[in-house]
Amino acid sequence: MAARSSNWTKEETEILVNGYVANREALFGKFSSTITNEEKEKTFCAILES
Repeated sequence: MAARSSNWTKEETEILVNGYVANREALFGKFSSTITNEEKEKTFCAILES
């Protein structure tokens, strides 16, 4: 059985990882008055759009 090819290019993967590293606390931190679900969604969407 042949291995599946990646759905992401190497450049896209690098951008995603860099966005994760830069925003890890906002994405996976505990909810608070500054970190809301809306803020987490906005951060994740911003990473995907970059």
